Amino acid sequence: MSRPRPLVALLGVPNVGKSTIANKLSKNRKSITSSEPGITRDAVLHKVSGEGFWIVDTAGYQEGPKTELDKKILSLTESLKDECELFLLVLDGKRAITSYEKKLIKSLEVSGSDYIIVVNKIDDEQVKAESWNNIGPLQSKPIFISSQTNYGLRNLLSEIKRFLPKVDFDDFNGLKSIGIFGRPGVGKSTLFNKVMKQEISVTSHEDNTTRDIVEGLWPECNGVLVDTGGMNKKKPRSNIEVYSRRRTISAINNVDVGLIMVDPQEGITRQDCRLIGELIEAGAALMILAGKSDLGIEVKEVPSFCKFVNIHHVSGLTGDGIDELGNMIGDLMTRKSIQMQTATINKIFQDVTISWPQTGNRACKHFYSVQVDTSPPKIRSFVSDVEKIDSNHIRSLETGLRRFFPLSGVPIKFDMLNRPRKDISIRKEINKKENLNKKEKIKGV
Repeated sequence: MSRPRPLVALLGVPNVGKSTIANKLSKNRKSITSSEPGITRDAVLHKVSGEGFWIVDTAGYQEGPKTELDKKILSLTESLKDECELFLLVLDGKRAITSYEKKLIKSLEVSGSDYIIVVNKIDDEQVKAESWNNIGPLQSKPIFISSQTNYGLRNLLSEIKRFLPKVDFDDFNGLKSIGIFGRPGVGKSTLFNKVMKQEISVTSHEDNTTRDIVEGLWPECNGVLVDTGGMNKKKPRSNIEVYSRRRTISAINNVDVGLIMVDPQEGITRQDCRLIGELIEAGAALMILAGKSDLGIEVKEVPSFCKFVNIHHVSGLTGDGIDELGNMIGDLMTRKSIQMQTATINKIFQDVTISWPQTGNRACKHFYSVQVDTSPPKIRSFVSDVEKIDSNHIRSLETGLRRFFPLSGVPIKFDMLNRPRKDISIRKEINKKENLNKKEKIKGV
């Protein structure tokens, strides 16, 4: 099972407000919303915090899909019917119900599924009365809401819970987040579906097919796999591209592990390097996935700034290299949580700092270091003059740690501080006393 339960699906034709309803009920803005119809393509999961269920926002139903992409989107939405406990069929209260929407209601009745008809865009009681005339008679009593003004949302929430079983709501809680990142068209969604062993993310030969964040449970590594929109080096041309990029950037800042997918025919590009740099800055553990391994092209060279990141070759098409991914990511998470002994850290740094170059009249001295955090590991070091510390000093400390500890794929954070003045004054006082004692001993002799 790739999705959590219990699951409530939002259904309806394009532009009736499904994504806005999902965002309001879950109190986040995970789904991209726009006045332009057909924005949502994938099934986007929303956790309704504290209420014991999940909502899945789906692409709008379209009568007679024309393109291959439209057909795939419809097929994905249809496949949800076997996974959901309840369906919310959303109608636009400001217009008459269509014959196609009546067919959708009929199909839900025939299937025997539990469903609620939700009439959206109702701002007040007067509009509600007018909407009755637009919709006409229905077999089940609808819930009237306005996703923009929040009118009726509390009533809808109560009605949803009436249909659902009470469960301990643990899905996704405490699980690690693993994100797939990369440029458009490198095969992120194909890999995602292969790992999930079902079609969850819509795939297409078109670039930028994925717009929203798509998630699925990955039990093999006790985590949640996240498919993201492609990060293009070009400036976003539309609001949809802007919103999609924002969600990908948010994912970069929140994942525990980042899988950077690259095209072996192009190697690791400047845009890939930028993504890797952003994930390192965010503190994510990293692995580079060279896709399309079925082509027989290997990626061997890793940029110097991320030599600690491993490359693994996979094929979303044939499944090569995917079975071992779960264990590899599990090992990566273990390394990210490493606890390094303080004595060992200081012994390593003592050996490293001997060769530190002198800056000005004196070389910067290292006094003491300690690990203060994990995931990723963070080292706090006390030195004589932090202003003399540059990237070369940090790199030498990092290299020393990586030679001794298993830290491949794990970024290391450093916090360089001047030794507190109190410690220095105490040290001076001790030195003064020691010198006095020496003088007294000499006099005594």
